[in-house]
Amino acid sequence: MKHILLMGLFMIGLLSCSQVKETTHTPTSSIQQFSLMSYNVENFFDTINDPENDDDFTPNGKLIWNTKKYLEKSQHIAQVISAYAAENDFPVFIGLIEVEHQSCLETLCKESTLKNKYTPLLLEGEDERGIDVGCLYDATRFKKVEVIPHAIHLPDNDKTRHILEVNGTMEGSPFSFFINHWPSRSGGTEKSAPLRMLASETLQKAIAARKKFQPDCHIICMGDFNDYPTDPSVVVLKDKISNCKMSNLMTPTMAHQLGSHFYKGEWGFLDQFIISSELESLNKPCNQNWCVTQSSFPLQYDFLMYTNKQNEKSPSRTYVGDSYKGGYSDHLPIVMKIEKHR
Repeated sequence: MKHILLMGLFMIGLLSCSQVKETTHTPTSSIQQFSLMSYNVENFFDTINDPENDDDFTPNGKLIWNTKKYLEKSQHIAQVISAYAAENDFPVFIGLIEVEHQSCLETLCKESTLKNKYTPLLLEGEDERGIDVGCLYDATRFKKVEVIPHAIHLPDNDKTRHILEVNGTMEGSPFSFFINHWPSRSGGTEKSAPLRMLASETLQKAIAARKKFQPDCHIICMGDFNDYPTDPSVVVLKDKISNCKMSNLMTPTMAHQLGSHFYKGEWGFLDQFIISSELESLNKPCNQNWCVTQSSFPLQYDFLMYTNKQNEKSPSRTYVGDSYKGGYSDHLPIVMKIEKHR
């Protein structure tokens, strides 16, 4: 299945990375590669009317969200994961954003192309709309040890999604995944930016605590930060964590005018991978067991895209306003690859 992942210059960069790997590792070296995905799936609700403010996503709500639409949404998410796997491999860990319940992930795991491949995980939070962050993980390759929700305390007792910390091991090495969905940009930057700074501070403290407890743990943050890599709440992650230097994998990709989200005619990365810097090995030899040797990139499969009359492409959404379009999400998935060198 063909997709338009990268522009020409970006491909040259990736080829350069491949050449580095060929010249810096002996033929006897063994390399294992693992893919990771982060995807804001946009309102993956079930059809049951809950106490939260989910009335629109019910059969009798204004969106007439019924079983047929719910199952189509699940099938679409599975299609994205399977399309990537057909050309690469099934991601070992997938962070999913805007999911209502664990049961939604269980439905997803029953799709024919994903059956028996993943374990679903979601902890219920206090978000006013009832949406949470969760994940799917391949239990044969990632051994889950511990799950910790980190509440983001907002002014006036407002509620938002927690940051989900999932700790475990891959190939015997400790990894911590932090899945994020920071407060939205609604109300404008002046009003909303301080809320995302509170989310950033929560993440900083969580990473510092993990590193203090487990210094050799590799950190991978993912999700929808609702800020861009150049915004203060994200930039401070690089140097504000005293015991863990961080790197943003989207920064090199931004130069190629790619993005995971399309707003007012421009692409940008609200969705990001931010990793502990010891993993980064861009354009240089990997001199340790684990490393990331290329930038992250968005998946731009044709079936994920909508083209308007001006020939502009944007993510194909499930709804536009109250009108059901049967698309996928207002965000594109992003992927990264991590390698273990023996």
